[in-house]
Amino acid sequence: MAQERQRARTHHRVLTIAPAESAELHPPLLTRAFVLAATANAILSLSSSLFVHLPGFLQQIGAGEGEIGRVMAMQAIGAILVWPLVGTVMDRRGRRVVIVSGVALFVLAVALYLSVSTLGPRVYAIRLIDGAAATMWYTALFTYAADLVPEQRR
Repeated sequence: MAQERQRARTHHRVLTIAPAESAELHPPLLTRAFVLAATANAILSLSSSLFVHLPGFLQQIGAGEGEIGRVMAMQAIGAILVWPLVGTVMDRRGRRVVIVSGVALFVLAVALYLSVSTLGPRVYAIRLIDGAAATMWYTALFTYAADLVPEQRR
């Protein structure tokens, strides 16, 4: 009976991982930097969802369905034009530069939207800027968050 208890204690010690070893094997995922990056992404994504009302506004100022479609498509075109450059800039200058630049450009686009009262090339340009900005901050924030995940947790 005593031998079985001794064997059980020895077996238990072999399987138990010391707290220091556990931290090395499973470092925390939810670090302050990771939570901040996830929160920033959530807030920016939520603010982007407010543009669901843009087609209705464009209709109010005189746009037909075709023009509304073209204006809305400009965001995708802006994203497509900027996307290849975003990765290169992140690798050369860092994630933070792209995040800050993208957010600043997004704030500019939002301010410019507030000044729209008529249709014209300006609306198309603002939408293009919005697409470029969204691609910058979205891509950079997700890449930054992936960088923050400890290698052992990937």
